[in-house]
Amino acid sequence: LAKAGYSPKGLISFMELMGQQEGLIESRQDPYLRSHPMFPERVSALRERAAAVAVDRPLSAELTEGFPRLQAKILGFTQPLGAVLRKYPITDLSVPARYARAIADHRLGRLDEALSEIDAVLIQNPKDAYALELRGQILLESGKLADAIRDYTAAVALAPKEPLIRVGLGSALVATNDAAQAPAAIDALRTALLQERDNGDGWRLLALAYGRTG
Repeated sequence: LAKAGYSPKGLISFMELMGQQEGLIESRQDPYLRSHPMFPERVSALRERAAAVAVDRPLSAELTEGFPRLQAKILGFTQPLGAVLRKYPITDLSVPARYARAIADHRLGRLDEALSEIDAVLIQNPKDAYALELRGQILLESGKLADAIRDYTAAVALAPKEPLIRVGLGSALVATNDAAQAPAAIDALRTALLQERDNGDGWRLLALAYGRTG
């Protein structure tokens, strides 16, 4: 963080938060605490090092706006709907809240509810590439391939340097099992893999697309 020009104080706050669990019985402690002991010593050492770092660059708008959405996405994909609603009640109309609820609804097969949430995000900003990507994923996994291809194509046009979005487009094209879609899938996936060569799913899908062409 210091080399990147950002303040390392957030790490201290994290360690202090974890250190508060030291008084809990082991069965109630976060697993991180059990594998990373001696928090007072760590916090003390971090404070000394942070005091010597004369940087406190503010976070960019991309990070401050994107990180809450990232948190919401992880919560939506990993927690049951009840936990999502406790964190993001239906009265919360923010983009991260709608993201989390859309994903949680999708996981339960509640397609109409999921689309209603993500559509509300796109009404606010029709050029939100990541909202289009998420809607594309929801539609793809719900078997609505033509609509998924439409959304992924629009997302790629808005964010051409994001290989994961191109892989999503390739996945939707391959899922059609239509040989006529194979060239477009190959084009999307080859471009994605030039940007991110270690994307294993991209290579698997590219093999399938080539298979469609014989």
